Amino acid sequence: MCIKKRGEEFCKKLQLACFELMKLPIGVAGKNGEPQLPQPVLFCISSENWMAQCFMRYGEGNCMAWRSVCMEKYSKVAGELSDSEKECIKSQTVIHKCVLKYNAKFCYKIIAVCSDIYKVPYTEGPVQKLPPTVVSCLYSENVVVLCRAKHGVTFCKRLGTACSKLTHVTLPDFTTDVSITMPVVIATCIREENYIATLFVEFGFQKVESWVSRCKITQITSGAITVVQKECLQKLSVEPDPRTVCVQKYGNEFCSLLIEACFKIKNIRLKGSVICPSCVLPEPVFECISKEEFVAMCYARYGIPRCLAYMEECGVAGKEGQMIGAKDWQCIQKRMLFRPFLTIFWKIVQNFSIFWRLVQNFSHFMSCQFHLGRRDLRRGDFGKNIFELVTFQCMKCRIRW
Repeated sequence: MCIKKRGEEFCKKLQLACFELMKLPIGVAGKNGEPQLPQPVLFCISSENWMAQCFMRYGEGNCMAWRSVCMEKYSKVAGELSDSEKECIKSQTVIHKCVLKYNAKFCYKIIAVCSDIYKVPYTEGPVQKLPPTVVSCLYSENVVVLCRAKHGVTFCKRLGTACSKLTHVTLPDFTTDVSITMPVVIATCIREENYIATLFVEFGFQKVESWVSRCKITQITSGAITVVQKECLQKLSVEPDPRTVCVQKYGNEFCSLLIEACFKIKNIRLKGSVICPSCVLPEPVFECISKEEFVAMCYARYGIPRCLAYMEECGVAGKEGQMIGAKDWQCIQKRMLFRPFLTIFWKIVQNFSIFWRLVQNFSHFMSCQFHLGRRDLRRGDFGKNIFELVTFQCMKCRIRW
């Protein structure tokens, strides 16, 4: 009967397990040299004894250990297993399979996640009578459950959303019931922890999408990328944010002006009147800040009108967003460097109201330098004003008073 129902291989294994369970010797000869099976073994085979099946699947040592604890924990009565004891041992067989595949610590994390999802009490320990829902949850190795056991609820929710965005497939609500059928592409994305999807979780969609553009990744729906593209993404993920670097070097106020200048020279419209500190910048603006482009730095440091005037004088007006030659840069730089000093000098001259006086006495000053002695020079009007001394020194007239 057993062979017809289960097959020869199963019945042979069950027979050996029944001998082990009954503690009987194997190979008792019967009529015609065929083995004579004791009545307890025959009954064990015909009834497909539960413990015998445990022996043949998990070994005598495991099953007897589980039975010992389960009987002690629940019925404390030897003999045939009760339903409670069977459930207890069944829980252990599922845990045993999990431990063989992963490890004990991770498997108990899975049990905790399953218990939390189905709102059933769970007490940590080496042997537990797990409810059928938890046993089924542990046995199913659901991708969401495994993810939560490994990374936690928050990360896995974000990963599911990221996989949905990456694959353009609607994500079902699995917050309370993980048995909901998950689309294959999303399940695969979560199980394999797709690299781009994990970047979405860690850095946000806008920033990663800008990296995808910079790394020239055109097909991200499947998440398949080349080694070179992955290395590019890895490099960008560890690069410091250009805004952070800018603030460290120049301060918040200047960097805000620089960002506005980059928006202007790249001809990109700024959304709103204030730049969002946490918003991801467009790629051209990002590069403009990181490279500290010259025109943008000029706009931020000296203001747009003054820089446009410099560019007009150097013949490069209207080329803010274009490549400007080295000679043109030098021309603008000279004006940026020397014009402020000339302006300051002129203001000093105006404030002291002596410019006209210097012009009137210029010829006399020159003659004093070359023809007059120290005594005669002191008789003149020079040296009474400290600014005159500075002015004379600038003109290389070295006078000692």
